[in-house]
Amino acid sequence: MGKVRAHAKRDANEKDIVKLIRSLGGGWVSTASIPGELDGIIGYAGHDIRCEIKDGTKSVSRRALSIDEQKTFDEWPGRAPVIIECDDDVINLFNELRRT
Repeated sequence: MGKVRAHAKRDANEKDIVKLIRSLGGGWVSTASIPGELDGIIGYAGHDIRCEIKDGTKSVSRRALSIDEQKTFDEWPGRAPVIIECDDDVINLFNELRRT
C-alpha cells in the first residue's frame, strides 16, 4: 500500500475555491494526501475532472507545477487535468462542461 502524506501543503485559496465549486452544484474530493497526486477531483454535469488548485495571487514561479504534478499532467491518459487559480476558472470550467 502507498504512503499517505500527513499534511499536504494547501494553497491559501483552496477553501474558497472548494466552497464555490460546491455552491455551484459541483462536487469535490480531495486527493492531496496521495503522494504524486493532484489536489482533487471536481464532479460537475456528469463529468469528473482532476484538478490542481494554485493561488492566482502569487507570482508565476510560485504557481508552477511541481515535478510530480507536471508528470501527472503530461502522462494522464484521460481528460486533461485542469489548473484552477481563481473563481473565474471554476465558472469557465463549469460553463464548458455544461456545453459538452
